[in-house]
Amino acid sequence: MRRLHATGRRERFVASGVYPAAGGLQEFWSVHEVGDGAHFIRVDRDGRGCRGHSLLQEALRNAGGAFERVDQQLYGPGGRPVARLRCTRFQDRVELEQEDEAGQRGTELSVGRDCLFLMPGILLAGMALSQATGMQQSVNVMRIAQVGDGFTWEQEILRARCGPTARLTAPAGVGDARACAWDGSDTQFWLDPHDVTLRLVDDGGGIELCRYARRHD
Repeated sequence: MRRLHATGRRERFVASGVYPAAGGLQEFWSVHEVGDGAHFIRVDRDGRGCRGHSLLQEALRNAGGAFERVDQQLYGPGGRPVARLRCTRFQDRVELEQEDEAGQRGTELSVGRDCLFLMPGILLAGMALSQATGMQQSVNVMRIAQVGDGFTWEQEILRARCGPTARLTAPAGVGDARACAWDGSDTQFWLDPHDVTLRLVDDGGGIELCRYARRHD
């Protein structure tokens, strides 16, 4: 698993796993505790096996389940860095710092206090969905997407829905999970009690979490 920054000495392991996505893309991830209940999450969406783009992500998630900061580095099919995007959440605004072939530039957007980040990939998207299900209302979402050699973003108003907890058998093991989705979407995220996606189901089939490791206190 590749990382933007090495694990710090004060970080404490929480969990890790792999999503063997279709087409050769794999998503490796790890979660470490960094104090005050916050988690630092690293994701490697590795597209080298299918000669596609790769995306490295780092996210700081606070004790309430909200992403405060997300840093993303995009690599082209040949492994060359092509774009970087840093997103920082403040009380009522989001700061975006972008760097690509067009140079460096910053954008500041006014958003509501409950605005949440929705990022590419499986792990971070599932965590954002879980955060939205706890709000019991439509939420303001900053959706970040990877398009070609760069990133796009837009604000949307979305509502999450979630089914009852059920017993799920998956490669990651047997445990409780609930099927959650955004209204209007057929993509289902089966989330465990820790907001980790155990199974993703969409029109293209299903992806299941493998090599799931978790610290047991």
